[in-house]
Amino acid sequence: MFEKLVNVGLAIRGEDISLEDILSSLKLKELSALVQDLDHPKFSTKAKAIEFLLNIPDIKERLSQMISFRSLFYLPPSIDEFKDIDLEKVSLSWQYAEEVSFLITHTYIMAAYATRNYYEFKEYRNSGYIKRWKILPAHDENACPYCKEVASKSFLIDQYPRVPLHIGCRCCVSSITGDEE
Repeated sequence: MFEKLVNVGLAIRGEDISLEDILSSLKLKELSALVQDLDHPKFSTKAKAIEFLLNIPDIKERLSQMISFRSLFYLPPSIDEFKDIDLEKVSLSWQYAEEVSFLITHTYIMAAYATRNYYEFKEYRNSGYIKRWKILPAHDENACPYCKEVASKSFLIDQYPRVPLHIGCRCCVSSITGDEE
């Protein structure tokens, strides 16, 4: 994934990363280990250590013995090209897309349940026990007007209604038995 980011210019890889950025990602102990064979002052802060190390002529070679440049990736803190993008709006659009995908997925799941129920009810269709079908809208008071309208009808035994009625529909089919008439 990082290689794809490098290809589109959103990340930097390996030797293109500045030495200062690479050094700043190391711990103070690791910075000291880079120059353990040299006579150097004791590093009290990371900034002082980086300043000293950047002045060593062979620091790049020393670093390459400790880490593999090929496996390094760096995500710059900001890219001028994208500075005007409103990240809040991007986040909201992703949340919206997530909600839409949830509704579509839920609709397909409800359709699978409805198909299973259809085949189960089909066995009892000729039993004489089931007289008609009706649609039960989920949460009657919050059901959409279309679901309420369809739920007000009953369907003959050979007219098994198909649900879901729309994306996000939570209606289900129920039987009307001889006892309910």
